Amino acid sequence: MSDYQLQAEQEMWDAIAQQERESAKAAEQKRAESIERSDTDGFVSQWAHGVMAQKHNLAAQIAEQGGTWTFQGLFDRETGERVKAKIVRVEDRYSYGRRVSKWIVLDERDNAVHWIPAYKSGKNSKLYKLGFEERDEVAPAVADLSGSGRGLSGATSVSAYARRTDGGYPEGARTLKQIRG
Repeated sequence: MSDYQLQAEQEMWDAIAQQERESAKAAEQKRAESIERSDTDGFVSQWAHGVMAQKHNLAAQIAEQGGTWTFQGLFDRETGERVKAKIVRVEDRYSYGRRVSKWIVLDERDNAVHWIPAYKSGKNSKLYKLGFEERDEVAPAVADLSGSGRGLSGATSVSAYARRTDGGYPEGARTLKQIRG
């Protein structure tokens, strides 16, 4: 990419970040006006404006990093190569209603060949025993909202988070068969 293209791209991300910050400020202003106008009688709209402000602020941070965010990636411990795997959230079969993060290691047809608990990398972990390690990696992202529960009570857990837009792994990720033969 030429210097001109790099500068134009940076200016684009800066403009997006500025726009997101203005949107966040507007959402916070609407929240404050609602509190002033109706005290806590408008608590749902006040909550919604606050959540949207969080999302816009996160979107601005992502834009300031060129549309990227730092996520965990799964790597082969021996070769250091990125494994074709992604993190998913699933119901914990041992705890009602609790969700846990798991790595799904994929084959060349995107079929799961391993389900491994994520974020557990000690020497006694399944991750370690199978020859994997987690490392930070930068990937394209957008700001999104997520929560748990249902109905109004579920709304209390909604928060902004950075969501990968590359399907959970970079284009050059390799299957176990490609890495280990």
